[in-house]
Amino acid sequence: MESVGTGDLLSRATADADRLNESIRQALPRIALAAVTLVFTLAAILLTSPLLALGLLAGVPFAALSTWWYRPRATRAYERLLAEEADILAVTYETARGAATVEALGLGPRQIQRHGRAVDHVVRTRQRTTWLQTIWFPSLDLATMVPMALTLLIGGLAYQRGAVGLGELTAVVLYVQALGEPLDDLLTWTDELQIGNAALRRILGVDRLPREEPRPPAATEGHAIRLEGVGFGYGPGREVLSGIDLDIAPGERLVVVGASGAGKSTLGKLLAGVHHATRGTVRIGGAEIGTLPVDQLRREIVLVTQEQHVFTGTVRDNLTLAREEAPPDERLWEALETVLLTDWARALPDGLDSEIGPGAAPVSPSAAQQLALARLLVSDPHALVLDEATALLDSTASRRVERSLAALIEGRTVISIVHRLDSVRDADRIAVMDRGRIVELGSHEELLAADGAYASLWHSWQAARHADPTTWRKRGGGTPET
Repeated sequence: MESVGTGDLLSRATADADRLNESIRQALPRIALAAVTLVFTLAAILLTSPLLALGLLAGVPFAALSTWWYRPRATRAYERLLAEEADILAVTYETARGAATVEALGLGPRQIQRHGRAVDHVVRTRQRTTWLQTIWFPSLDLATMVPMALTLLIGGLAYQRGAVGLGELTAVVLYVQALGEPLDDLLTWTDELQIGNAALRRILGVDRLPREEPRPPAATEGHAIRLEGVGFGYGPGREVLSGIDLDIAPGERLVVVGASGAGKSTLGKLLAGVHHATRGTVRIGGAEIGTLPVDQLRREIVLVTQEQHVFTGTVRDNLTLAREEAPPDERLWEALETVLLTDWARALPDGLDSEIGPGAAPVSPSAAQQLALARLLVSDPHALVLDEATALLDSTASRRVERSLAALIEGRTVISIVHRLDSVRDADRIAVMDRGRIVELGSHEELLAADGAYASLWHSWQAARHADPTTWRKRGGGTPET
């Protein structure tokens, strides 16, 4: 399995796919034509004069040895070239997507330098491939020139002794001369095919990700969630969670708090089935989460994150993504009304059938988040994992989305991952995480009475809020870093 960035994936899906298409569409037919031409030309030389055909053997070492030397070096160079061209796309994509941040923080010169370094790497690798070709191509020329000279020499001697006629000698010389073009085509288009092979290997690298096999629906009893001895790591020696034991009752509201890097978001992804535990088990309704087919899993639990994507299409398309069969319009309008988005949708030219997203009607960050919440209402899961769903919004938009959230969580199991502590008192229980473990678990009052990690976090938050209330409200009341 390979771990790559968005820019690299874009490169594999676009530039690499184009190279592979070009190789298959252009290189394979040209190689086949050149090979057939070579076979018939060689056969004609042998039929005309087997004696003069011996001169062709002199070209074999030049073609075979130079190609044997060139191929492995070129393969590595082409693979490196494709990876470095992907780096250029990655930097460009990152800069364009984060243009506002780049401008706000004055990162333009830094990104230009990164792009310049990526271009320099591509130039150096192209120079490397050009140098390899300056050795290989002259060797291919020698593979036809040397047999031509040797054929003339052998033919002249044989003609003097009467072994071959002038017509035979002339025909073989012309045939040997004709070998040059198909031989060059065969080997140079094989080189082009090699680039396609490097592109194919990069494309197949994406396909190495494990595919989910179709699973039958799993039998569940209720909607309780249980984690037993759960651990998770992103690789050997990179464990993020360990020893997590937790029971969440249906309808319970659990808030997860802790310092940045404590493992809160990773725990949320495990609960939602986005990641799978490397140790222990996560169960919903008694069934292990890994055994649930995706459609059943998404009816049980859904993750709501800080960033929500608006897909190009209609409002209706965005609301019904998680449903195989589109519900009636009344259900969609009801969901929009619940998340306070009805006025926005009715103001669009075609209502539910209005095109939104890039190139169509713009959608504000708060409206995108509310649209995502409406989508959840339509899909109607039993449990929600809210990972700082309003953290990226300004205070006005945040309050609007939080009112939408209040309607959404009614009657559902809710696991909220928060940095702001202003709403933790409403939770049934609070889980405090530190270094990948749950170190405290209980109600707000119980944890304050315990005077442990949560009490320290709470008192720090209260002190920071009262120190400068105006600034605190503008910042959104986030938890101080500890």
